[in-house]
Amino acid sequence: MVFGGDAEMNFSEIDDRLTYYNAGVQIWEHLKERITRAQTLRNAQRDALTDTSSLRAYVEEFRKSVLDHMGGLPRTEGSPKVEYCSEIRQESLTVQNLILETRPSVRATASLYVPAGTTKMTPAILFLCGHSPEGRMFPRYQTVSRILASRGFLVLALDPTGQGERLNYYDPTSETLRIRAATGDHEYAGLQCLLQGHNISRYMLHDAMRAVDFLATHPLVDASRIGITGNSGGGTQTTLMMVLESRLAAAAPGTFVSSRRVIFDSGYAQDAEQVWPGFSEEGYDHLDLLMAFTPKPLCILGVEYDFFPIEGTRATVERARRFWELFGRGECLRSVEDRARHGYTDALGYAAADFFVEAFRFDPPKVKGNLPPLPDRDLWATKTGQILGDFPDSQTIFDENRKALSSKAPDPAQALDFLRKAVFKARQPADANLRITREFPLANFVAFSGFWWSQTGLINSGILLRDADTRSTLTPVTVALWEDGSRAILRHDSWIRSEIGSGRAVLVLNVTGMGPLEPHPFKLNGDPKIHYGTFFRINDDLITLGDSFAALRTYDVLRSLDVLRQWEGLNAKDVRLFLHGSYGIYGALASLIEDRLKDVRWIEPMRPYKEILQSQYYNDWDIKSLILPGLVRWADWNEIRDSLIGGAH
Repeated sequence: MVFGGDAEMNFSEIDDRLTYYNAGVQIWEHLKERITRAQTLRNAQRDALTDTSSLRAYVEEFRKSVLDHMGGLPRTEGSPKVEYCSEIRQESLTVQNLILETRPSVRATASLYVPAGTTKMTPAILFLCGHSPEGRMFPRYQTVSRILASRGFLVLALDPTGQGERLNYYDPTSETLRIRAATGDHEYAGLQCLLQGHNISRYMLHDAMRAVDFLATHPLVDASRIGITGNSGGGTQTTLMMVLESRLAAAAPGTFVSSRRVIFDSGYAQDAEQVWPGFSEEGYDHLDLLMAFTPKPLCILGVEYDFFPIEGTRATVERARRFWELFGRGECLRSVEDRARHGYTDALGYAAADFFVEAFRFDPPKVKGNLPPLPDRDLWATKTGQILGDFPDSQTIFDENRKALSSKAPDPAQALDFLRKAVFKARQPADANLRITREFPLANFVAFSGFWWSQTGLINSGILLRDADTRSTLTPVTVALWEDGSRAILRHDSWIRSEIGSGRAVLVLNVTGMGPLEPHPFKLNGDPKIHYGTFFRINDDLITLGDSFAALRTYDVLRSLDVLRQWEGLNAKDVRLFLHGSYGIYGALASLIEDRLKDVRWIEPMRPYKEILQSQYYNDWDIKSLILPGLVRWADWNEIRDSLIGGAH
């Protein structure tokens, strides 16, 4: 077979645009429809709760579901070990800096604010920080802690993992930070949690529960009057603690509570500990987080100019009110707003202090005015300013995840069953209805542009290339899958010429969101693969729906095999799969569950998931698009492949 020169075979002449449908909105509409459908069913269940016994049963079911979504909690026994490290005495209070060993070799730094003159058991507040690199040392969080202490409360401000003195990616040798603190740290470690099918919040909440253990046994704390507050990421932790920690007597979560649907419509991307696998799949919402705290005193703190939409906050509080009224305690649910942007403002701090005074029927002592924040170093519980600087053997989230993985023996059969269920769950089958929209003669080649329905509402497309002389014969076909799909044809032209020269046709596949099917951008960013970009946001929404891009796109690959029968002149019984780069993972996963895909070639394959999980530092570029959460709990994709090669496939 003879081909013309490169100039005659200009693949850039191929137009792969989709003109019949607006594919850019389809994945967004798909997600919205699934979220709305699940919430409609859940709303009907909530509406049926008309007495306290049915409400309590509902809450208990929800509590179990939350634990399941986050992968359960680590197990520990006894009270946490406590090391008092330094102390700052001021006229109106004493600040004690300490280290809690929340799990074996896991150390959490904290500051305990003790009002001057405290000699008897008094109410205490656990303060959980939002996403500030400085953690509890952030001046705004110091200010709120001091406002609460000025009303006579003992206040324990806790550094979350990845913040303050607990940076997971601090290198004590070079004294440098390898991964950005707070949200960057949480996302990076959170991906490795997600690989195992759990959520980083399980570790953060366990730390907070151990902090409650500490407060409940402190000689100056009335264990029956422990409250909790925090904003943003700290508001997230606060609401989850409301669900899981029964010893809390009152709560004031700030600048987090809204609603899943309103947040979806706003376009706001959430952080790792706010993306709970399967939460939206079951129709749960922020409303359920509040309901779990009935009938205890609860004050929702909000700001009018927040990126957590205030309209969602207001609607959720109003919907929650009837559940407190079932107990005859409607006055125990309230909300406070400040006209400000995202943050724990002074006004919210004073409102929270007033709320806790009333909730605990507390007669606060007369304490002198609030003092300004201290320099970071004055609040250090460590000598170096970092746990890993003082205790290099301390366990990080990475260490805990790696240990959890290493304790499990591979079970390829169970993993394969899990993979099948993940790929086919929640799909909405539709007739493919292949439509060929364009034809391009290219020297001895001919190219066809076509599209089809992978499932209801989601189009896939492809470019079919073949030798012009074979149009009237039944030709074997190779399905090609690589990053950017048909937009990357020019990068693979040598392979395409070689494959067609061997007597085969080539279908360059665009799975959901790929190439000309790219979704309309999230916010204003152009590249959908950047951190907090379009794919990041879509993946998170899929994860809350108990799904993933990897599972959905694997289904797309399987559907493309069905479509081959509708392409004129193709031998759908003689199919090869050619994969290149990390995006080949979708084809690799498809080949594990489809007998028609026995002939698979993968160039520059993706690393096994377990290698990512076992690497302290890994390439996180567009990584969420590639992983199938939870698979490695049983076995990795390559372990499944090896087991099938060793047996019958």
